[in-house]
Amino acid sequence: MRVCFVLLPDSKPLSAAPLEKALKEFPDLGKVSWLSSTREGTKAFNVGKLNVLAALMPVAVPEGEADGATDHSLSGLDGSWTLPEHRAHLVVAQQGATGTDVEELTTFTRVVAAIVRATNAVGLYWGEGGATHHPEFVVNIAQSELPLPIWVGVSVAKSAGGPELLSIGMKQLGLPDLLLSTPGLDGTTFELFYDLLAYVVRRGKKLPEGDSVGRTPKEKLKVRYVPSPIHPEDQVWNVVLPAPPKAKVKKKKAPAKVAKKKKKK
Repeated sequence: MRVCFVLLPDSKPLSAAPLEKALKEFPDLGKVSWLSSTREGTKAFNVGKLNVLAALMPVAVPEGEADGATDHSLSGLDGSWTLPEHRAHLVVAQQGATGTDVEELTTFTRVVAAIVRATNAVGLYWGEGGATHHPEFVVNIAQSELPLPIWVGVSVAKSAGGPELLSIGMKQLGLPDLLLSTPGLDGTTFELFYDLLAYVVRRGKKLPEGDSVGRTPKEKLKVRYVPSPIHPEDQVWNVVLPAPPKAKVKKKKAPAKVAKKKKKK
C-alpha cells in the first residue's frame, strides 16, 4: 500500500464533483469510478487501474510531523513558505500498489494532485520523502513527465568542504539516496541534484562504484559509495562538484619610461 497525507484547513471529506472537475487538469487519467465505502468520511474509487482510498482524519498530522517537513521541499526550502494551520487531513492510499513501478507511482501522484486541488488543501505531506509541499507546487510538478521532487525530499547541511545535499526517499523506488557535495548553492545546484536522481530512476538500477556522471560529455564526476550522514548503516552514492576555477588576475604593466632628450647647448 502506498500512502500520503493531504492537509486540510477544515474537517471536510472529499466530494465527488470537485474531484471530477480537478481530474480534468490531468486528461490522461480518465474518469473516476466510485466504489461503495462503509466508513463515514471515506471515499473509495478507481482511476484507470488504480484503486484509491481517501479517509478523513479530523485532526492535524500528529506530533507536528508535517509542519517540520517543509524545509525538505523545494517549495519551502528557502523559508519563503511555511505550512498554514491544518485542522484535518486525508490519508490517501493506493491499495495493491506494485512496489517500485514508476509509471504507476506517477499516475497515483496525479490523482493525489487532483485531490489537493479538489479539497483546497493547504499542503501535501509525502511521508516517504520526508517533505511537505505547497499545494500549487504539487499540482504543477505532478503534470511533469517524472514528478520526482514530490516523492523525494532534500536535506541541506554544511560540512567542512561546503554544503551537502542529501536526498530523502529513494528507497521507495528501490534505489540508494544521493549525497551531492558542492562548493556553493544556487538554483542550478538543485536542478543538477534532481537531474542526477532522475537519471538513476530512468536507468532503473544504481550506478556502479567508480562510474562517472556529468553535465556535459567532457565532465567526469566520479561516483563513490559512502555511509549516509543521517543513517550510517545505509550506503548513499556521493558525487563531488569541483570548485570553479579562480579567475586569473592580469597584472598591469608599468608604463614605459620615455628617455628625456638632452638639450643642445
